[in-house]
Amino acid sequence: MTSRNPGPVPPDMRGVSLVELLVAIAVVAILAAGIFLFVSQVYQQRQEFRILTDRTIDAALMKQALDKTVASAGGLDISSSTNSVQIGTFLVAASTLSVPAAAITAITASGVSFSWTADSQGIPTVCTGFLNIAGSTLEYTVSGIAACTPTGQSSAETTFPVGPGWSFIPALVTGASCMGPAFSQSSLNQEAIIATQSPINGTATTSATASTEVTVCLPN
Repeated sequence: MTSRNPGPVPPDMRGVSLVELLVAIAVVAILAAGIFLFVSQVYQQRQEFRILTDRTIDAALMKQALDKTVASAGGLDISSSTNSVQIGTFLVAASTLSVPAAAITAITASGVSFSWTADSQGIPTVCTGFLNIAGSTLEYTVSGIAACTPTGQSSAETTFPVGPGWSFIPALVTGASCMGPAFSQSSLNQEAIIATQSPINGTATTSATASTEVTVCLPN
């Protein structure tokens, strides 16, 4: 019995060699790694943009809150067309605002206490204000007598949604750059309150995730 020689295999019927299979796997792995890296970078950029947007909004709200409370308690520019000014979500009558500016009585990491004088039927009376950081909000409370609040009550309060992670530097700071058109950027003797928002935990430090600082100078 003779064996039958099948002869050479046609090129179109040959299988894949081990070397070719390994090369194909390597090429696919490189492409997959490149795609994953690209998608990861796009996702990270989108996350940083979202974080930066949120923190910009938080900083603007904190700036507005400090401007409308402690920086304005002692006296505001009041339009001649109205006899009241907006403070937080409640109105304070123009007659309750006076100069000199508010006196800071205490600053801690979580709160600021201050006082100012209001006119109560020709008698100067002391009003007190307190800012307190509570989670993602900044609480503002005014207390004193009826002349300190527009409702004629002995106290009033409002909140600002400033976002999480805020704290105050527990002291008045001089030589800080003032924010806002009412103050000279070159003033070195202006006293200021500084609020900082801590970096976001679990993220790499970038311009979007680094700590945020808001400086509000007080009127002399």
